[in-house]
Amino acid sequence: MTSLLSPSNACVVICGMHRAGTSFVSRLFYEWGVYMGPPEITKPDFANAEGEYENQDFIKLNSGLLNVVGGSWNYPVLIESIDQVSEHTNEIRGVIEKHRRPLWGWKDNRTAFTFRAYEPFLNNVLFVICKREKEAVIQSLWRTHSGAFKEKDRTDQYFGELYDRYYEAIYDAARFWPTLTVNYEELITNESYNPELRHF
Repeated sequence: MTSLLSPSNACVVICGMHRAGTSFVSRLFYEWGVYMGPPEITKPDFANAEGEYENQDFIKLNSGLLNVVGGSWNYPVLIESIDQVSEHTNEIRGVIEKHRRPLWGWKDNRTAFTFRAYEPFLNNVLFVICKREKEAVIQSLWRTHSGAFKEKDRTDQYFGELYDRYYEAIYDAARFWPTLTVNYEELITNESYNPELRHF
């Protein structure tokens, strides 16, 4: 892991498509001692009985940033520069400084589309990219979040396109930073445990 992340002011950003195991992976990093946010991140909800392990400051900020450009988690719009959301610059800086630790991070899949607004205030970032088979994600969205979509978009096709958009945005956001990819199916079955993740 030292080749991926040095211990000085290191920041772990956990991203993936919704329903791709990001809460599970965030919990692992939390239990390994990475500061992922205040204690309330562990509270469960209807979609994750063990908790989302999400820092609500980043959730609220990401929702606000996407709203500025006319987007949301299920209808995302890519923010390509902090200039697009310049009125939130102080808020972005403030949230980062509030939670920055020697080893810290956050999990919010919306960060795939908002990361360029955070990037000027970060250094030593590791992207942890959570992958899950597309069909499994689509079926999970049907079970847990289909009501969040417009009726015309409650289709396998739209859910699949949304999956593709998330990973395109994630890999674009991470292109200048080291990455660690975690496969959900392999992780939960222990068939192939990523050696870099185990080393961490």
